Amino acid sequence: DLMKDLCLKLAYFVLTNNYVVCEDVGCAIYRQMIGTAMGTTFSVVYAIIFMIWLETPVVGDRRFSPYIRLYKRFIDDLFLIWTGPAEVLCEFRKSMAQADKGISLDWSGYESQQAAVTPSVVITRRHDMVKFFDLGISLQMEDGQAGTSMRVLLRPYHKPGNAYAYLPFTSFHGRHIFRGWVLAEILRLLTHSSTLEIWKEETSAFYYNLSSRGYPRRFLRTVFQEVTWARRTELLARSRKKPCDEFFQKYRACVLTLRNAPEWPKLRELLDLNLKELTRSTFGDIFPLRVFLAQCNAPRLGSLLKR
Repeated sequence: DLMKDLCLKLAYFVLTNNYVVCEDVGCAIYRQMIGTAMGTTFSVVYAIIFMIWLETPVVGDRRFSPYIRLYKRFIDDLFLIWTGPAEVLCEFRKSMAQADKGISLDWSGYESQQAAVTPSVVITRRHDMVKFFDLGISLQMEDGQAGTSMRVLLRPYHKPGNAYAYLPFTSFHGRHIFRGWVLAEILRLLTHSSTLEIWKEETSAFYYNLSSRGYPRRFLRTVFQEVTWARRTELLARSRKKPCDEFFQKYRACVLTLRNAPEWPKLRELLDLNLKELTRSTFGDIFPLRVFLAQCNAPRLGSLLKR
C-alpha cells in the first residue's frame, strides 16, 4: 500500500503543478489546469498508463478480440491488423472513440471520425497500406505452389513536405560526423526495406539527394560501399535481443531509480516493493511481478538493489 500511495502522490503532484510564465502580461504565472506539460519526464509515462487503461477493456472485449490479429501501440499511435467484418470494425472504432471524451482518434485514410465508423464507407476503402511512423506498410498477394499467400512489405516512409535539407558538407563539423550519420541512414534504410529492390530504390534516392546537397561523389561511394544487403539479417537478429529484455526475462521485474535522495538508506527500509496491489487494481498485465529500488548515482547499481 505504501508503494501504491507513493506512486499516486508523486503522479498527482506532477500533474497538478505545471506552471508557465507569460512575459506579455507582466510576467504573470499561470497553472495548467487540463492535461500535463510535455516537458516533464512523467508525461510520457502518464500517457502510456492512460492509454493502457483506455484500450484494455475494448481490445479484450469478446466482440472484437477474435478479429484482432495484431494490436500494437507506441504512446498514442496505434497499429491494428483486423480480420473481421467491416460492421464489427466500425463498432470497435466507436468503442475506442467513446472510451473517454477527452480522447479523439484519427483513423488513417479517412477524412473524418464519422466516415471511419460508417460501414458503407469502410467497405469502399482499401486497407492494404498504411503509414506508421517512418514505415510504409503494405500487403502483397503472391501465388506459389502452395496457393495464394499474403506478404507484408516494409519500406521507409518519407513525408510529402520533406525537403531533405541535410547537413551541408561544407560545415565545420568533424569529418567523422558526416560518415557516421550517412552510414546510420543507410543502415536504417536497410532494416526498413523488405526486399533488395526496395532498398536499392531508397539508397539511390538518398545518394541523389546527398549529391544535390553538395556531398562529393567520391566520399559517398566510399561510405555506400561499406553496407551490403547481406548485413540486414545480422542487424535484425541483433536488434531483437536487448539487454533490458534479458533483464526482464530473468527477474520479471523493473527498476525504480531515485535521484537526489538524501534519505536513501531510510527510504530503502520503509518502502514496500510488492506490486501485487497495483496488479490487482489494473486491467491486464501492466506491471511486472516485482521491482528493484536503486539510486542513480550509486557506484555499483547491483550492490544497492533491494527487492
